[in-house]
Amino acid sequence: MIVHTCFNNCSEHGYSANILKSGICKYFRRGEKEKFIWSIIEMSLFHDHPKGSGLITNLINRLKILLMEDLSLSEVYIISECSKILDEYDKDRSQRNLLLDFCELVTKGRRNRITSYVNNWYRNKDYTRGNLVLDKVLKYKKSGDSEELLLLGEDLIHRLEKGDESIFLIFNEMMKIEGNMGLRYRRKEASYLWFEILGDYMWPAELNDIFKFSLQMFMRRGMKERPAFGIWLGLIALKRDDLDYSVKEYQKFTETHFDDYRKDMKKIEMDDYVVNDYHVNKGFGLGKFAEEGALVVDEDLSLLGDKGAEYKSYYIQKKNESDSKSKKKSKVKETSGFLHEEEKKQSKLNRKKKCFDDLDKISFSEFTNVNILEDGVCGGKVCCIEVIYKDKRYILKQMGESMNYGLDYICVDKCKTYFDLWDMKMRRIVSDKKLVRKDPTIKTFVNNSSFADEDAVFCMMDYFENIGDLGKHKEYLKDEFVVKECLKIRLFDGLFRSSDNIIRNILVNRDGELLSIDEGDIYGKRGSIFNTHEWVSSKNISDKILHEVLDDILSEKDMKIKYVSDKLVKYGFKDKVDEFVNRFNDYKSIVLSEWH
Repeated sequence: MIVHTCFNNCSEHGYSANILKSGICKYFRRGEKEKFIWSIIEMSLFHDHPKGSGLITNLINRLKILLMEDLSLSEVYIISECSKILDEYDKDRSQRNLLLDFCELVTKGRRNRITSYVNNWYRNKDYTRGNLVLDKVLKYKKSGDSEELLLLGEDLIHRLEKGDESIFLIFNEMMKIEGNMGLRYRRKEASYLWFEILGDYMWPAELNDIFKFSLQMFMRRGMKERPAFGIWLGLIALKRDDLDYSVKEYQKFTETHFDDYRKDMKKIEMDDYVVNDYHVNKGFGLGKFAEEGALVVDEDLSLLGDKGAEYKSYYIQKKNESDSKSKKKSKVKETSGFLHEEEKKQSKLNRKKKCFDDLDKISFSEFTNVNILEDGVCGGKVCCIEVIYKDKRYILKQMGESMNYGLDYICVDKCKTYFDLWDMKMRRIVSDKKLVRKDPTIKTFVNNSSFADEDAVFCMMDYFENIGDLGKHKEYLKDEFVVKECLKIRLFDGLFRSSDNIIRNILVNRDGELLSIDEGDIYGKRGSIFNTHEWVSSKNISDKILHEVLDDILSEKDMKIKYVSDKLVKYGFKDKVDEFVNRFNDYKSIVLSEWH
């Protein structure tokens, strides 16, 4: 067994984790029970490797997605019970007999991919709202909600009560809304109104656990299947009278059963449709996946009635069209691997270039209500600027060569969503004014700044309403949720070894929501995650919370490695990809070595 990274590994019988995950999905869809079980147990053996925890997290997430994606949503008891089994296994991953329980129960259910079919069908349709008056949605109204969101909520209730499947057009519109709305489930994304309303349609009571499971999965903002969990819950609300609520009997297994199964395991040959698949090798295309990899034997489309065959055919059509578009691309971007010394030098030079021509240009005259923020600015740091642009409030942070023209800042900000952290919707712009010192002999910008007619690069960020930094408002750290979010931010920043990784660079609002700022100089001078004599330490935070947050950071590791690597390359840090991958794979031991 070999585990270098989530992409470079080999199981006990010689398969990569990607092939095993492909086997789990394909064999379940085709009703190949024994091969399905073998693939799961083979992947569970990575638990025995010191670096295998990330792969076990991948396994758990894949099985949770399978409950939504491939098991019929009519199987209420199986979904609820299997999600609980996976949660129990996640708490103690040595209990691999629980995976046999999972396999025994989940294979009793009907199978289909109707969530994918419905998602694909409505993704390509336009939404039209009729004339509505805010009425029934007012019970859900929160401070900060826009009229646009509330009208969508009103329309959702209207269509739900009619059993209208077009509610998914409304979900897609909610997902498009940017910026903060009212606070729901400790989050301010518009799409949580969808969950709040659907929560009132989760009856009978057996649906409550499924609602919690769907919401929990949707809260993972870095997960590409995230929107599908919203669609899935909408289908459950619409079809609740047609679902199967009956309890299914199934065999419970012991550790001895698992040991016996493992002892008798022999290598199986993975089928062509498992190995030669888009999710193992992108070269095989989505069309092949739709027709072979996504094939469900004895698929139960009864919940869709006469529309089932049409939706499925349209799904295959759109996947084949995606292949046609991808063939027009000239080359595939490299996201990892070792670089020659010349490439490293060139990468460093590219990051230091101004590249003004590549950035959006906004004349400073387009900004109104300009306010230079001098409070709390120390040393010779340039002050941030608060402005209004097109009726929306933003923060501008000037970025010179010493700050790499903001490339570090924007790279880290764009990665936050993969770890379910608030981002600042940052973008880099060029404007025709530069903040300078009135008196160059005085080091500080405070009470000593003016604008010069000179182009400058700014990081432009959404304004985050706040009461100040967490260092000045430690009373919020009495709330365990805030403690966990604070620690998560510190661990996230530590993953990039960003400078100024301190709680004074975490803003807090009145609701206890946190936003991290000033993440610069990634993989630079800073070596450690934590500082000496700081609040975030084992004195104030239990090991239980540390491990819970650390597991969250390390979850879905293969997805995070891919997406973060892409961002590092995009913003000129190609030479840092290997360091990121190695640090991420060793991060648990790095954190624990600093913690005590």
